[in-house]
Amino acid sequence: MLRRFDGPQKAKNPAWIRYVVIFFVSSQIIRYIYHLYAGKLYDQIPNYFFGYSFQQELYNEVVAYLIDAFQVMFISMPIMTFIFFYIVVCDDVKCIIKHFQKSFVFKDTCNYEILFHYYYAIKSAADMIDNTVGFLVFTTIIYNSCATFFSLHVTLQSDMDYVDSVAFYYWFASNYALFIIMTASAASVADASDEVASTVLILPEVKGNSNWSQQRFIALVDKKITFTVWKITPIRRNFIFGVSGLIFTYSLMFHSLSPDKRD
Repeated sequence: MLRRFDGPQKAKNPAWIRYVVIFFVSSQIIRYIYHLYAGKLYDQIPNYFFGYSFQQELYNEVVAYLIDAFQVMFISMPIMTFIFFYIVVCDDVKCIIKHFQKSFVFKDTCNYEILFHYYYAIKSAADMIDNTVGFLVFTTIIYNSCATFFSLHVTLQSDMDYVDSVAFYYWFASNYALFIIMTASAASVADASDEVASTVLILPEVKGNSNWSQQRFIALVDKKITFTVWKITPIRRNFIFGVSGLIFTYSLMFHSLSPDKRD
């Protein structure tokens, strides 16, 4: 049933998603090459091994490069891959909802029974997607929020050299940008559903048995289609501003309470 609304978004595949993927993947590779060239990774070895390090500097460098490669290949890249997948899914669902809206908005008469089944199929598919990836969305948002918080907290320190500053500024900017793009894509689905709900209210009224179908359709559309954070809270624009406010507020608070700041 969803194939009826599947054509437009395939023909109009957004190019900005490809640009985002290319930018973030290439920036990860550039960051790793920059660390290799700068040769500062071995300074982090004591942090990984509870203050211990190898006596020979070569061993420290090799282990540091392996740890950084592990973080890129098995932590950063999988999370980025899921974020890109989630962005594409959200964009497809949004396009389906918008095309569904266009299918009846300019008609003088509508078959509300058919519209009810179409919208129910779209909502069921969106709910199935949300149930499947909800936990991954939750863990990804937690990871990006924590990474953004800690990187912002570290960048506020004034005792870092140039190499560390560039690394942590990149870490903050990339994680925060991915968080914004991911949640904004999910929020666009809710916005498209809100547009359908507002459009349905001005549809022409029908009489007879079709009036019951119209009321059922209006009641279903009023439930809205939203993606959630593991069924904890729906992802809307206020969620983006709320989490961003928490990140910046607590980063500034902990920075002002740090011993180095007081001294």
